[in-house]
Order: sequence, then C-alpha cells, then structure tokens
Amino acid sequence: DELIPVLEAALTPSGGMAPVAAARSLVPRITAAVAVVVLGVLGWQWAHRPHAAVVAPGARSIAVLPLVNAGANADDEYLADGIADGLTSALSKVPGLKVASRNSAFLLKGTSLSVKQKADTLGVATILEGSMRRGLGRIRVTLQLLNAADGLAQWTESYDRPAADLMAVQDDIVQRVVAALQLQLGGLPLAVSKAGRSANPEATDLLLRGRFWASKTAEADLRKALDYFQQALATDPGFAAAYAGIALAWMQIADVYEPGPTAYPKMKAAAAAALARDSLLPEAQASLGFALWGTSWDARQAEHHLRRAVELDNGSAEAYWMLGTFLCNASVGRLDEGLRALDRAMALNPLAPWPSWSRELCFFNARQYDSVVTQGRRTLELDARFLYADSFTAWALIQQGRLAEATTEYERLRKSFPDAPLYGPVMILAKTGRLTEARAELRKLERRADVIPLGIAFLLGWVGEWDRAFETLGQMLARGDVMLPWYLESGLFDPLRSDPRYHDLVRRVHEAAGLSPPKR
Repeated sequence: DELIPVLEAALTPSGGMAPVAAARSLVPRITAAVAVVVLGVLGWQWAHRPHAAVVAPGARSIAVLPLVNAGANADDEYLADGIADGLTSALSKVPGLKVASRNSAFLLKGTSLSVKQKADTLGVATILEGSMRRGLGRIRVTLQLLNAADGLAQWTESYDRPAADLMAVQDDIVQRVVAALQLQLGGLPLAVSKAGRSANPEATDLLLRGRFWASKTAEADLRKALDYFQQALATDPGFAAAYAGIALAWMQIADVYEPGPTAYPKMKAAAAAALARDSLLPEAQASLGFALWGTSWDARQAEHHLRRAVELDNGSAEAYWMLGTFLCNASVGRLDEGLRALDRAMALNPLAPWPSWSRELCFFNARQYDSVVTQGRRTLELDARFLYADSFTAWALIQQGRLAEATTEYERLRKSFPDAPLYGPVMILAKTGRLTEARAELRKLERRADVIPLGIAFLLGWVGEWDRAFETLGQMLARGDVMLPWYLESGLFDPLRSDPRYHDLVRRVHEAAGLSPPKR
C-alpha cells in the first residue's frame, strides 16, 4: 500500500511490445491503461513478495534502470534510453548473470521507489542506475552499481568522452559491472555482445532513435522507427543491427496494422539481411525463426533459428517468449518444452503479460482448462485490461460447461472493449442449443472487417455449418494462414472432429509444416 501514492504520482502511459497476430481494433488494449497496469502490478508484487521472483543469497542478477536525461535537451531521452537498452542487451550475454528485461525495468522509469523495492519487483540482487548528459559533441555518463539488500554502491563511475566513443563507453561499463559481480565476459559471449554494430557514429545514433520509437505500440511510432532504421542503412548499408531493428518493427506491425501475408515477408527479408551481415545477432535469429513460421510454416528451420537465438542470448526474454509460443502451437504440440521456455521468459521479464498469455495458450491446447483459468488470473494481475483476440479464460470455462462464469467474463470484456469482436458469446449460445441466435450473431461477426478467419471457421463448426467451416479452413490452408496450426487441434474445433475432413485437414497441415504425422 505504501507504493500506491508514489506510483500514482510518477507513472505515465507508455507502450510495450505489440502482438504478432491480432485483430486490428485491439491495439489500444495495452496503450490505454499502462499506467494503471503498472500501478497494479508493482503494488501487487510488493504486497505479495513471497510469490515474486526470489533471488537466492549470492545470486548474480541485475537490472539496468533507464538513465536520467540530465541534459538541457529533452529530445535526448532516446539516447539515455538507448544507452540503458544497450547495457541490458550486452549484460544479458554474460554467462551466469540473470538480467531483468528491458521492458520490465523501463516500467519503473520515473518512479521514486527505493533500491530494494525496485530490485524486489524485478527479482534481482543488484541495480545499475545513473544519468546521461550530451553537449558540445561530448557525452557524460554517470553510473552506480547498487546492492539491493542495503542500497550501498559497489562502485560508481563517470565517463566524459566524445559522443563518437559511445560504444567504447558501453563496453567499458559492461566489463566493470562484470568484474564487480566476479564474472567474466569473453569468447563467443563477448563477440555476441558486440554483434551487428556500425563504426559510423551517425548510423549508431539513428539506430538508437529507431529503437526508441520501436519500443512503442502506435502505428505512427512504429513507422517512424522504420524510417530511422532505413536512414541508418542509408548511412551504413552494411549495418546488421539496423536490419534487425526493421525485422522487429515489422513483427509488431504484422496483423495489427498490416495483413500478415504482406508484413511477415518483410520481417523475414530484414532478418535474413541482418544475419547475412552478422550471424551472431540473437534478435535477428529469433525474428527469422518467427517469420519463417509465419510465412512458410517451416517448423524445422523456425525452431533452428529460435533455439539459436536463446543459445546466443540466454537472457533474452523476447527470444524465449517466441520460442515458447512456437512450441505451444497446437500442431507443434511440444507443450512441456514450451512451458519451460515461457517460464524463463517470465523470470526475465516479470512485469510483462505476454509470456503469461502464452502459458494460457499452452494450457488451452493441452486441454488443461483449470490451469488456463488460473493463468488467466495471473495475466490480469499483470495487465488488468489485457485482451488478445478473445479470452482463453472464457473459452476454458465454456469447454468445462461453466457457462454462467464465461458469460460474466464476457460482460467484463464488453465493458472494457465495447467495440472488440468477441467469439465466445456465439459458442455459449450454441452450447445452450440457441442455434438460431448463435447463427445470427455469427452473421454479424462475418460482416465485420476486423475479425480473424480462424474465429469464423471454428464458430461455423459450433453452429453446425460444417461445409462452410471446411471451406474456410481450406482457404486458410491454401494461403498459409499461421493461425491454423496454432489452434486447429485445440478444443475450439471439437465439433468438427467426427468428420473425416477434419482429420484429413490436420494431416495436410502437418505435412505442410514438416511435422510428424498427427496422433488420432
């Protein structure tokens, strides 16, 4: 409770990672209430500390907090954020060091919480914080490494160097932190920490500007990020990290602001271009893996690149999230492995709802519906207004026959998202035998431009229009709609399972994705 006034005064809305596939109208679900979300998350986690990430005595773990822009130019915030982001990325490559993700650490930006409160919230034993000032072609960075237990500094340092030496300053800071924590950074991890760089200071500055805008969710911001990344490439055509930035921006745009069939190939091309210039870029490996699954259902190559990403950067919450989500696809069906990867993502990024949502996906595809409901509550603790296409919690309740509870869940969603297309109410009507009403509601959904074909396909099965359901599913298969292997073998399509066409379709999906034959 003591944190609430602090957070209310300090926190302001900011963006997070956009989904890789969602109805266009659902984008505001994150940006509209991030301040409320963070307030609830931090207050809840502090009040329930035993359930948060616990750091064992002597554990080596760290969070890099956003640097304070101490200069006169407010526009230099991108640089302060970029330095902290770069330090987080480099430290995450250090063997034996747990590093809180950038997304979670940046949610504490501007708060006045104590060092211990910040560390407990992020599940780390040490905090790196400081300030940055730029002027007259020089950059001054002041940092201190703090123990969470007592708030005392292990070391402090100030750097006053030409702005062109930014990467050298970052490397020196990383080595000082590593030494202070009695660890080592060398060999391949050191090479990975420096992967994809440009020797051109102007190109590096443009990259940082692009990353600043890519950390947001609005379409205009993401398009601005793409523009900065392109400017970086115009300055240095071989800049691998700029290509990787383009790939990640397209992942956020895909299916949200631009149809997946046009966005994913751009993501794939950019990631491949990055790796052609530097194969040690973990974010490019992850992006290529996800894009391969989104464009060609190439399960073998998708997994190869996703696993390579976590090999290169064992501290990347985003790479573990992508790997776990891929493994939890219903057709891939390696749910235990997926859950382990998502657990790692949640440990690294404890304040983000996406790994928790993907755990719901895993449990739903495994038909562990009680676990879906439990995990759904956890997701809402992280983001009280979270919505992605529909509610796994409601779907699980419907599958269990708990229709009154599912109806209550949809009433809650309607209040928060009055314009969002929701599919579960049609399922409830069909489940209670009110097929005429169910079909009427389905017709309304079919007339909307913001529904996903998968939703129409499984609802057609629920209302008994099987021929149209299989026609829609066949069209999805023909164009390689990535939603098909995500959910085809889940409980959403149970009404169709008695039809031989369903099993033939599942077989064809497995063949197209290079997966083992399905189990009957």
